[in-house]
Amino acid sequence: MRINDDEGMNLNWFGTMSVAPNGRIDAVWLDTRDAPPGTFMSALYYSYSIDQGETWSVNEKLTGSFDPHVGWPQQQKMGDYYDMESDDNNAYLAWANTFNGEQDVWFSQITPDITGIAGRDKGNDGYSLAVFPNPANENVTVRAKLRPGRDVQLVIVDISGQTVRELGTVSVPGVDYQVNVNVTDLKPGYYQCVLRAGNRTVAHESLLVAR
Repeated sequence: MRINDDEGMNLNWFGTMSVAPNGRIDAVWLDTRDAPPGTFMSALYYSYSIDQGETWSVNEKLTGSFDPHVGWPQQQKMGDYYDMESDDNNAYLAWANTFNGEQDVWFSQITPDITGIAGRDKGNDGYSLAVFPNPANENVTVRAKLRPGRDVQLVIVDISGQTVRELGTVSVPGVDYQVNVNVTDLKPGYYQCVLRAGNRTVAHESLLVAR
């Protein structure tokens, strides 16, 4: 599964991942997509997944660019160290960079903005999903844009990927399909509405159940 979403053949290095108790996967890495040609100027980028790595959020640039080669080979370096731990709300990263013209150790608290994962295959092949209201506390409407000629299954899964609600198999070709769902029996937290064609996820949308 490719996590970085840049279109070029840029250098992505020192990738670090951690898993929160609620199952969210956090990933950070140094990325040279913004670097002037011929340089290794790098910025810290971040992405997360709440469906066991099946889909990932749009990459987020967390810092400005810095030159990781400062101090090398003219002087010794501590090393390019990265260590991250996650809880249900944040990721905590200790890492080394050269923002000050020397190598320092920095600490970053990363708070994912989980209002919906924009996966790269969202709306793929003419499929799409919309969920409203979101967050929801009682009833939610799920609207699916379908593609002619193929049955699709609509389900709600929890952060571990387990199906908590089957909303049925849809075979109406070329039209929008809408279903109203009562979510009062679901525990507060994050879920995914998923549209599947066979074994493939063709559209998905995050749902926050709040009380």
